[in-house]
Amino acid sequence: MLEHGIKPGLSASVSQQTMARSEDVPREGFELGTLLSTGILAAMVAESSIQLIDPHLPPEYFSVGKRFEVDHEAPVLGGGTITLQIKVKEVENNWIRFAFEGHDEKGRFCTGVHERILIQRNKLFDIAYERAQE
Repeated sequence: MLEHGIKPGLSASVSQQTMARSEDVPREGFELGTLLSTGILAAMVAESSIQLIDPHLPPEYFSVGKRFEVDHEAPVLGGGTITLQIKVKEVENNWIRFAFEGHDEKGRFCTGVHERILIQRNKLFDIAYERAQE
């Protein structure tokens, strides 16, 4: 059994400036790139969760994303500051489930769930190489 210090209730609030325009949402004739995209939001949630739990992991471990689920409640224009509130909701050995909310100056714009798996660094690459050889 993996020993770590990650417990339900562990939480953080992270604020970040968003890009005024994102090139990751190409749409012909429609300016979705001026809005905070799901991809950018997912990356921000993943990074925030990693920063939250990494200090509690043994040195030979890291976490990998398993699941990301978001409910968009309102569009957010790029160029402003958003705050993510992320909290560990469940822990089962090497599986961690987070709940998160996103807020901007107008209020909450999203809620969601993110899951990460804790794994030994070398084990992850062993699994990937083994799978590639099949």
